[in-house]
Amino acid sequence: MWFVTFLVLVILSGLVDEYIRSIHIVDVPISVSILYFTINIVAVSTVIFGLFYYFIGSERKYRTSLEQNLENLKNAQNQLVESEKMSALGSLVAGVAHEVNTPLGISITAASIFKNEIEALKSAVEENSLSKSKLNNFIDNVIKTDELLINNLNRAAKLIKNFKKISVDQSRDDLRKFELNSYIREVISTIHNEIKHNNVSLDLDLQAQPIFMNTYPGAIAQIIINLIQNSLLHGFEAKEKGHIRLITKESNENVIIICEDDGRGVHKDVLHKIFEPFITTKRNKGGTGLGLNISYNLVTQHLKGSIKLDTTYQEGARFVMTMPKNN
Repeated sequence: MWFVTFLVLVILSGLVDEYIRSIHIVDVPISVSILYFTINIVAVSTVIFGLFYYFIGSERKYRTSLEQNLENLKNAQNQLVESEKMSALGSLVAGVAHEVNTPLGISITAASIFKNEIEALKSAVEENSLSKSKLNNFIDNVIKTDELLINNLNRAAKLIKNFKKISVDQSRDDLRKFELNSYIREVISTIHNEIKHNNVSLDLDLQAQPIFMNTYPGAIAQIIINLIQNSLLHGFEAKEKGHIRLITKESNENVIIICEDDGRGVHKDVLHKIFEPFITTKRNKGGTGLGLNISYNLVTQHLKGSIKLDTTYQEGARFVMTMPKNN
């Protein structure tokens, strides 16, 4: 473009000089005409190339500034994404801590019953007052308490095992083989308290046959937690109770996971940009607008699948995910 402008000005300068000579306004010697034409070219060239380098320099500075700003935005978004992941893991920890607290409390109570029963038996032996009925009563109480203790310790151990597996999956994010339905049950067991605290019931409508996958279970756990927390945060405001349903089914070489609720649904203002980052209607109540964006990226990029909001669903919000069984 600059070269064309320069060429046009040079041609115009020559034409003007030739025109002046042709109409004989001034009898200009050829040497003076050449000198004038040369000065014209030099002046025009200086102006044009000066402007050219000025604009090139400005463009470089502007481009550098844009690249730096873009890099800063990417870093900020990555930090927010990691923060959102840690927040989800924090919720997982809080839920597990509360869930484990109940069976451990019952186990402590059972241990106290053991202590009291043993002390009562010891006293009866020392006082020579131990009867067959007292001994039978002791045996019955010990058997019942032992069953209570074992069941609750097993429950606590299972919760800790599930939490360990899911937290490792989310932090390491390894590709491995697993059975989807049992894994979803493990994920739900770690956030059951959070669901119950919001007076929401969760129904698992999982395919009867096992669904074996070879993909990233940590990503699936993160997506399910995000979708459930999204329903809890946005779906049931001003409602006494609510319902969330998780559905799994196979479709040829793909798996379909559906998460739906009977809440308020998605606000029309965010309906068509629901998966964009920082889109939230609850910013002043803890919403970052990154949960669904993270889920979208995990499904589409990590799990090589797709996720969509079912806009035909009128009873609340329904998210449908389709992903290959083998990544």
